[in-house]
Amino acid sequence: MIIHISTYDNKGGSGKSAYRIHVGLKRNGLKSIIISKFKTTNDKDVITISNKFVYYLDKICYKLQKYFSLNDLFYFSTFFLKFNKYFKKSKIIQLYNLHGNYFGILLLPYISKNKHVILRLSDMWPMTGHCGYSYECNRWISGCGNCPKLNEYPALENDTTKILWKIKYNTFKKIKNLHVVAPSIWIKTLSENSKFFSHAKFHYIPNGIDLNTFKSLNKSESRIKLGIPIDRKIIMFISESIIEDERKGAKYFFEALDIIKSQNIINPLILLVGKIDEKKLHNFPFELINNGYISNTNDLNLCYSASDILVLPTLAENLPNTILESMSSGTPVVGFNTGGLIDAISHLQTGYLSKYANSEDLANGITLLLSNNNLYETCRINAINHINEKFSINREIKDFIDLYNSLKF
Repeated sequence: MIIHISTYDNKGGSGKSAYRIHVGLKRNGLKSIIISKFKTTNDKDVITISNKFVYYLDKICYKLQKYFSLNDLFYFSTFFLKFNKYFKKSKIIQLYNLHGNYFGILLLPYISKNKHVILRLSDMWPMTGHCGYSYECNRWISGCGNCPKLNEYPALENDTTKILWKIKYNTFKKIKNLHVVAPSIWIKTLSENSKFFSHAKFHYIPNGIDLNTFKSLNKSESRIKLGIPIDRKIIMFISESIIEDERKGAKYFFEALDIIKSQNIINPLILLVGKIDEKKLHNFPFELINNGYISNTNDLNLCYSASDILVLPTLAENLPNTILESMSSGTPVVGFNTGGLIDAISHLQTGYLSKYANSEDLANGITLLLSNNNLYETCRINAINHINEKFSINREIKDFIDLYNSLKF
């Protein structure tokens, strides 16, 4: 039996990955249980980590830890995991996002005794003093402290990063059977340089895409269903919170659009998917369609298929599901040359890798793909083939099953 511990069962990048793996394992005959803070599906094999009483105690813990800037150290729900009937039977626990105010990292050695711990890295949080992504900062390598970005998610009121780093270090070194699963080569390299995981075993298992869900649909038919003009170049931008989440790079996207407008070479229509207050879009340079937040995978596939390109100028990223979904749908991606994007996007082969944080080069990539039909078609076909070969859900599940089978009990 595999126990997955996640903030969500099927929401957000990490939660969707947890549920995708969970369903894939069950499809292959394995017993799989998700224990999450929030349950969003009707899956009987998904249970919440706490009852009402424990949830109330956890809220008190959250307020105290937030006040002292010692986030995600102790929660009663984590303590009581030891007595969960499914948890007791399992020899493998697989961890996803742990900074969702529900999991106490201090208790990990306690609950994982005599179990194999598989830590699937959703971001950098397990190896830093507090942040999900460190950007140009390398303090996480030696011990954090004097944090330059306390407001970076998950934010801290006071700089306790040195203490939190030491606590994580002492916690992870107590886990004997620790396996780190990296969805991208980028984060695998970082984790191998972390003192936290000096005794761990490392595995590269990239995200997998359901090729039956995310597939290339007829572009004209997709646009008709969405009420989008069939004779325009469509640029898609997706983020759960388009402006608020600065890491996703909406600033650079909007700057690139201004540059494209001034060049007067193409006249695209912009398709936004995600939460946004349109009142904040002053003097937007092109016609805009805002589809809002979309959770339904078939509707997302329609949006990808209706678009010509997806632009994802994220400043820091592991291996985002969105680029894999887009490419599998036959829509090339333009993004910055950073993080796990390099695993999927081959420059001028499956998409365009722009210079990091460079709006001008981002504009160049957008214009090039939308004005060069031969290059665009090459990238479109190569993108589909690349996802089919390297990033299918079947391959991901096979790699996890092989990992489980290799563990000795």
